Amino acid sequence: MKKILCTLTTAFLVASLVSAQVSVINSPFQTFNVTPNSLIQASIMNASGEQQIVLESKLINVANEVVLSARSIPFAIHNGVNTSANSSRQIERVEYGNSSQASYIKTSHLLPSGRFKLCIVVISATTSEVIDDFCDEIESDLSQFLFLVSPFDKDTIATTQPLLAWTHSEPFNVLSQGESYRMILVELKNDQTAEEGIVTNPTYFLKNNLLSHQVVYPIDANKLEADKRYGWQVQKIANDIVINKSEAWEFTLASKNKKFTPKYATLNKKLSSGFYTAYDNKVYFRFVENYSSNIAKAIIYDEKRAVIRPKLKSEATSSQPIAIKNNGTNLFEIDLNSLNIQSGFHTLEIKNEKGELFLLKFLVQE
Repeated sequence: MKKILCTLTTAFLVASLVSAQVSVINSPFQTFNVTPNSLIQASIMNASGEQQIVLESKLINVANEVVLSARSIPFAIHNGVNTSANSSRQIERVEYGNSSQASYIKTSHLLPSGRFKLCIVVISATTSEVIDDFCDEIESDLSQFLFLVSPFDKDTIATTQPLLAWTHSEPFNVLSQGESYRMILVELKNDQTAEEGIVTNPTYFLKNNLLSHQVVYPIDANKLEADKRYGWQVQKIANDIVINKSEAWEFTLASKNKKFTPKYATLNKKLSSGFYTAYDNKVYFRFVENYSSNIAKAIIYDEKRAVIRPKLKSEATSSQPIAIKNNGTNLFEIDLNSLNIQSGFHTLEIKNEKGELFLLKFLVQE
């Protein structure tokens, strides 16, 4: 019995000594290069002689789900600091989680925006004892953008049910449990910025669990009133904490008695996430390019790329299916009332006399 106890005591002391002598210093893990191999690149301090170890690493999201784990084959570490550059490390086993977030990491090798933990365990290849463990908090925002799109900041709108549009860089299905996006809108006081209002004012409208980049202001929500200013923002939430947010923008609902001054959109050679909102079922645009401002052809397409036709076939010609009114130097207007056009997004395509194409994405509201 004494011999057994002595053996166990010796083994315990050896394991304790090894544990004290081997430790993970840091990990060079990068959010833009997430692979099984990147999980086992930790720098290790070894205060004793050469020995064989195994690394087991886990990448854990905010919902405490393992999205990726990796185990190395046994490799040698020498006395001193051991980096991945001076040791031969290969993967023995890899396992991805079952979530959409894990699938995103597997295909893109990018870490979605949010909070994660990288936990690394050092195991003796000789005794299978855990001799050190290490966890590091990771906050990823590398691949993320979160923007408001429309109404533009300090814009004046004409409808009590505006389309509030925003965009972000990642698919919605990479959100983990406990993460979501929400839209918040507040009424602003005199001389108060939108940012200040979002922080201090009572919520006027709140939309949780956003799964679309477009929110039509609900008819049953608090009514938007003429000449009042409203601030709005989109926020990313993780376990009831704001971890990311867009800029705060403001808009004003126009007075019914105020004379309308049209805002003219500028056409571009490429479409972006922005769009123009038709006012009173009319599109106002500015067409300026280097050689001339003569429009040779104009076509409007709906979201399915179907050509929008006039209500009366006699109004259409083969070269110009829509009528364009000139409102001054380089300023033009299209009356959508004359077209068979439905609510939703559409694309205006203008060709100049040289055949160059200019585009405008616009929204028609009910």
